[in-house]
Amino acid sequence: MAEEDYRHPAAIGVSDHNGWAELVTIGVEVGEPTIVDRRHVELITDSLPAQPYHLDTLELPASEAEALIQQVRQHVNARAREAVSELLASLDPDMWRVDIFTIREAPMDALPDSIETIRKSQSMLYAADGMIYHDALVAAAAEHNLEIVGYHKNDVLTICCDRLECSADELEEILLQFGKDVGSPWQKEHQMAAAAAIDALYR
Repeated sequence: MAEEDYRHPAAIGVSDHNGWAELVTIGVEVGEPTIVDRRHVELITDSLPAQPYHLDTLELPASEAEALIQQVRQHVNARAREAVSELLASLDPDMWRVDIFTIREAPMDALPDSIETIRKSQSMLYAADGMIYHDALVAAAAEHNLEIVGYHKNDVLTICCDRLECSADELEEILLQFGKDVGSPWQKEHQMAAAAAIDALYR
C-alpha cells in the first residue's frame, strides 16, 4: 500500500515579462489559500539583448540574427531552469507538494524556426520576444514534472472568485493580506499570479 501524502498542495503562479518574471507560490492549509513564497527572477544578463527579435536584430542579416537569438535562448533557458529549481529547493519538502505551474497563455502556439517568417508578420514580431521567456519557464517547469496550466490575465480574478465562491471584494481582501504577509512589492501582477495559482489549486 502506498504511503499517504500528508503534505499541503501548492502551485506556482507566474507573471512573465521580457527579461524577468514574478513567481508567486500559493499553498492550501486547512482548506484555505496561503502565500508560501514570492520572488522576482531576472532571466537575462545585461550583456545580452532582452528583446532580440523586436529591437536588436532588425538590422542584422538573418544568419547573424538567428545566431544572437540562439545565444539569448540558451541563456534564458538556463536561467529559467535555475530559477525554478532554486524555488522548489527553498520550499520545505515535508510541508509542501508543488504539482502545478500556472502561467499566462502564450500569444501563439510556437515560434517559427525561421526569423524571416517572423519578420514578415508585425504581430508575430511583437510577440516573439515574450515567447523566449514563456517557453523557457514552461520548459523549466516541465523538467520538474509540474502540470502547466495557462491563464488569461483579463479574467483570472473573476474566475478565481467563482472558484472560491467569493465576491470580488472578498478576493481582494485575500490578495491584499498576501501582500501584507510577504511585504512590498505586491502589485497587480503579483495578485494575478496568486489568483491563477488559487484557481489551479481549487479546480
